[in-house]
Amino acid sequence: MDKHPAAFEDVRPAVLGGASPNGGRPARLPAVDPLRCTGCGRCVAACPPHALSLAPRGWVKVAELHAPDDCSPCGRCVRACPFDAVRMAATPAPQAGRHGAGA
Repeated sequence: MDKHPAAFEDVRPAVLGGASPNGGRPARLPAVDPLRCTGCGRCVAACPPHALSLAPRGWVKVAELHAPDDCSPCGRCVRACPFDAVRMAATPAPQAGRHGAGA
C-alpha cells in the first residue's frame, strides 16, 4: 500500500488531462526536505526521467530536483524515500509580465 496515496491522485489530472495552468509543467513536483534527506539516493535511483540528483550541501549530499521540466510526476521518488523527505508540492503558475528583477 502507498504511503502517500493522495499525493498522486491529484497530480495526474493536470498532467494527463491536457493543458496545465503552469505552462505545460506538472501541477505538482517533488520537493525534498533537506533536514530529513540522508543522501541515500533511493529517490534518485527511482526516478525514470532522472529529474532528481544528489547535490553537495556542505559536507553532505542531499537530493534535489535539478530538471523540473523532465519530471513526469510519477511519484516513485516519494514512495522510494524511507525517511519521508520527498513530497509532491504544488508549483506556482507562471506570472505574466515577470521576466526578471529589472523588468
